[in-house]
Amino acid sequence: MFNTVVTAKMARKLALDSVFMEVKDRDQEFAWHMRKISENIEARRLGGGVKQCALVIIGASGSGKSKLLSHHLKQFPRFGAFECGQYVEGSRSLWIEAPGVCNTKSFAIALLWAIGIRARSATPEFELYHILKYNLMKLGIECVIVDEMQHVVRGAQEAKIKKVQDVLKSLLQIDDWPIHFILAGTADVKNFLEGDRQLANRCRVMRLLPVPLNGGTPFVDRVINEILVKKAGLKIGWTNSDNVQGRLIKASSEAMGTLISIVREACFLAIDEDRDTVTVNDFAQVYRVNTGCVKNDNIFTAAAWETLKPSKAVSDLFTSE
Repeated sequence: MFNTVVTAKMARKLALDSVFMEVKDRDQEFAWHMRKISENIEARRLGGGVKQCALVIIGASGSGKSKLLSHHLKQFPRFGAFECGQYVEGSRSLWIEAPGVCNTKSFAIALLWAIGIRARSATPEFELYHILKYNLMKLGIECVIVDEMQHVVRGAQEAKIKKVQDVLKSLLQIDDWPIHFILAGTADVKNFLEGDRQLANRCRVMRLLPVPLNGGTPFVDRVINEILVKKAGLKIGWTNSDNVQGRLIKASSEAMGTLISIVREACFLAIDEDRDTVTVNDFAQVYRVNTGCVKNDNIFTAAAWETLKPSKAVSDLFTSE
């Protein structure tokens, strides 16, 4: 009986994890970019096409970049199956997450390891990229997705950024192969687009905009209705005066993916405790464990919540005595 109850709870949680919240303008724009990539691959096979062979997606941490990529790539069967960090045999796509500590050599090594080639740092960089280009073409990989691309350029000096620019231009020009890249990351990604007109001309750029504190309430209401009420089958345990919508936007730093995660985690608490209602206290608990804030700085319980910032949740620890 105990195992049955646990399994049922886990099934409910997994169902919430699978929810994808569409945002009309954003999802339509990304779907358009994917269609253009697919069309351009075919055109370049036939000797035509446009030179924009990279899509750069820029969004804050928690804005939903990875979820957006995963959801929409499944809508394009031509790219085949994919698994982040590991090439799926027969697939035309490759998806990796850029290493946390990354330079142009470790970037090449990460891509090679993902396709099963155990490259080593002792190998000269030019040779790594030669091997990489050859094998992308040999395996029939048409689209390479790189998540967390900011790792490659964050904090880089001008010389390193120039090197990243040169590497990307080289990868986008594999002879007789219509390779395309999708590069997703935070605002730091813009560094490799600046100052190199040739690279910028080979890229299209898409921004993932934040959920605004003023005007974001309809989206938050839809998240609550779709995830908490419909999918989880739970009830709303707060009133309009609690201003949960505004607090959710503030607690997520206006990041769509983070906002959805907070709602989902609040549902998990109710499910774990066999309750049929989600309350403000559930949101407060999620926020507390995720940020480490003290009670007075909890956005879901503080009277002056609009003045609080999640990024400053533990700033009291650094206050000099």
